[in-house]
Amino acid sequence: MYYSYIKSRKNNIISYQCVKKVSLLGCNRGEIPKFLINKINSNNIPVPKVEEEVPFLWEINIEEALKNEKREENTIIIDLMPKNEDRISLFELCSVYGFTNKRWSSMLYHLKGLFVDEENKNIDKNKFEIDESDIDNPYFTINYVHRGYVENGKLIERWSPSSPGSNNSALLEPDALDFFCQSALKVNKGIEK
Repeated sequence: MYYSYIKSRKNNIISYQCVKKVSLLGCNRGEIPKFLINKINSNNIPVPKVEEEVPFLWEINIEEALKNEKREENTIIIDLMPKNEDRISLFELCSVYGFTNKRWSSMLYHLKGLFVDEENKNIDKNKFEIDESDIDNPYFTINYVHRGYVENGKLIERWSPSSPGSNNSALLEPDALDFFCQSALKVNKGIEK
């Protein structure tokens, strides 16, 4: 489950307040496709022409994307255990790195671990505080959309996650894996400073 939150800071304490449930993917309501098309339309990202057989590499900083939309919320939280009452796993989505070709889009999510498979000691997921030193950073996960790509600056197809099957992991071609490795290294170097 995915939710938008208002995040604020007072010294080393970070407060999170839930605003609403959101969708990450899908061409009509998905935050990631919406952020991507907004970035393309603002000319902040070069898009290859349809006849070019090169992958389209892109990056979305979630906080910047929400700020550009002038929304009150400024982060997105992923709840990995929404129905578990005993354990809690909440991750903040920091950025998305995308590798789009003519068939699908693979995405690397950079996450911060706010609560990572911890015992739920009466934590209110709608409003909580956490000391910055208790946040685990970085975490990465890979996702993909089959039938979701960019052509001449427009989103094509559904941008929906694949339906459940025997293999729901992202299929990565070598160039996509290289791009994701470089993106993860960039995040790691930024954290070390």
